[in-house]
Amino acid sequence: MKLRNLDIIKQNMMMTSELIKVLKILEKNNIEAIPFKGAVLSQLAYGDVVYRQYVDLDILVKEEDLRKTFEILEENYYKASLEKEFIFNKLFLDKNSDISFINQKNNLCIELHWKLFRNKFSNGINNKDFFDLKNKLEINSYELYIFNNELLLVYLCMHGSKHRWERIEWITDIDRLLRNYDIDLEIAYQIAKKYNCVKMLNLGLYINYKLYDTFIPQKYLNRLKKESYEKMIAYIFSEIIKTTNNKNETTRNFDSVKFHYSLNETFYEKILFLKKTYLEISNNDTASFNSDSILLHYLNKPIRILKKYLLK
Repeated sequence: MKLRNLDIIKQNMMMTSELIKVLKILEKNNIEAIPFKGAVLSQLAYGDVVYRQYVDLDILVKEEDLRKTFEILEENYYKASLEKEFIFNKLFLDKNSDISFINQKNNLCIELHWKLFRNKFSNGINNKDFFDLKNKLEINSYELYIFNNELLLVYLCMHGSKHRWERIEWITDIDRLLRNYDIDLEIAYQIAKKYNCVKMLNLGLYINYKLYDTFIPQKYLNRLKKESYEKMIAYIFSEIIKTTNNKNETTRNFDSVKFHYSLNETFYEKILFLKKTYLEISNNDTASFNSDSILLHYLNKPIRILKKYLLK
């Protein structure tokens, strides 16, 4: 075994131990928290927390517990990427979904989420579902709550689609999950329908079918064999196999918007996406300027953009 692989195993074990420690502290303070991705996904999809590389710990808490969780993490040597005042700003909380924390003792990173996706990609998700529909998982003799299998599948397909499936391991995760567990695709479909993300779910499933020959029941597979999915998958595979990307930032941004635009089902959803992309205050705006005034943010927006490009 290569030293690099040993380093990954050591890092994963340390991060898993840290995750359990943090979850125990939150539980002691009556804060319901659900970890996802990272160690949890490694255990579910690959059978062990050391078999999938990850660099941070993703934890979902309820928005009403965010301030208390922030304080608890600070008390335990975690420093946030933003000042605490931001979590008192309703506009910031609405547009954003997470804050990063770095442990000052061991440099481990926690992504603390109060939503799974930022406003532009939220698709009407009700985060309450993820606390109501839970499974249990045991890691290192500690029992923790996780998303149920169908919710997890929908989330992974949304996450991959949001990032244009730029990492092949995101596709592999879904393949392993579908092979290891009996996941009801009809239930997943109803969840995706509720969240207006059927196209993201179907794209994730079809990518796996095309790449890994992942088993998809014929009844469901018939829904996937559409020209629009074929074109999107051809684009995704062409991006994955590129060793270099010579596109400038403007072209990359246009490609990203074009791809995400195509993920929306109806004309109304497509218009709403363009409105959120080009007309509304973004998560970057709210994270760079702590104010709950929409007017002040619109005045500050051109200044922020100028600074960004002038600094480059």
